[in-house]
Amino acid sequence: MATEQGVDQGQGGAVGRLTDLVLDCADPERLAAFWGSLLGVGVADRTDSFVELERLPNGLGLGLQKVPEPKVGKVRLHIDITAPDQDAAAERVIALGGRHVEDIETWRVMTDPEGHEFCLLREK
Repeated sequence: MATEQGVDQGQGGAVGRLTDLVLDCADPERLAAFWGSLLGVGVADRTDSFVELERLPNGLGLGLQKVPEPKVGKVRLHIDITAPDQDAAAERVIALGGRHVEDIETWRVMTDPEGHEFCLLREK
């Protein structure tokens, strides 16, 4: 529960902070190149099965984790990226190997090269 002093850390309060998002994928190196280029960050660390990108300016981290099973169906969590030029951003996504899925109201639904959906939002 939020208070004037901040978040109540007591019972029912936050258990921690959201620091990272990790996408399961077949090819972490390929997706690291895609997401790193799209977000303007490089690789911070890598192992045989995991690539961690440099933290974004807002502190959020993005990791790509190799898993043996393919993506099946829609993932119920997606990433939103706010872009100053939505059309140019969509063109860049496609040039990097992503795909345009559809436009809904003011957002553009895209996928990365492995089919993870994300939205390009117009800057307000």
